[in-house]
Amino acid sequence: MQVLFRPVHKSAEIAQHKYPAWVIWLFWIVATFVGGFLYSIPVGVVNILLGLDRLEDPVRSAELTTPIRVLAAVLCGAACGSTIGLAQWFVLRRELNRDGWWVAATIAGYASIGLLPLIANIFQPGWLDWAIKLIVNGKMHWLARVVVDWPDASWAPGAMTLTLFGAALGFFQWLVLRGRVSQAGWWIALSTVGWALAAALNIIPSEPGPSLTFELMIVIMIAPGVPVALAGAGMVWLLRRSAPDTLTSR
Repeated sequence: MQVLFRPVHKSAEIAQHKYPAWVIWLFWIVATFVGGFLYSIPVGVVNILLGLDRLEDPVRSAELTTPIRVLAAVLCGAACGSTIGLAQWFVLRRELNRDGWWVAATIAGYASIGLLPLIANIFQPGWLDWAIKLIVNGKMHWLARVVVDWPDASWAPGAMTLTLFGAALGFFQWLVLRGRVSQAGWWIALSTVGWALAAALNIIPSEPGPSLTFELMIVIMIAPGVPVALAGAGMVWLLRRSAPDTLTSR
């Protein structure tokens, strides 16, 4: 525990005289969502290289064994993490010195989303194929979504996977934060809780009717926004604890 939450010398790794706390939080949210929108580019490249864009072809689909599908999910997750990590780095580089490993840590964390469904599949055999289908299509945040027209969808394994993903992502990013910010271990907890809350919001089923628009807004915007907003607030809090004189609340 001391390794996770050890204090650091204040201002040793924190850049000086940057933006107010609320501006950093806003930058973090915008950057993460921009990175999230851009992920379709590298994910699309992975899909083309592995022939995942031809999954509707029964012959091609039969050629893709489970190990290849898992590898594809890992690569697509890593591709998603590359754009999000890069976007977040543009925010962090103004506040944190020597943070160049942030992109690599985020790629590693997002790559884990391709392996974690294997754990949930132990408790619900057969769910793995559905999870991989979502991940390779860049819809990993829908893993816990329940839709009437999706017979293979299931909330419990999806919630488990997203929660474990939050922990894995937090751990890899903690490797960069430790020694740079005080009490960096809280980052793992914040990431885990954020993605667990996102999974909880996805439990709302999407059924045709007047409330469908509201349900889609929760699933598409609010649910993935919760871990982003929480992580942004957590990053500001950690930076303030490490160098309270460099971040102001004005």
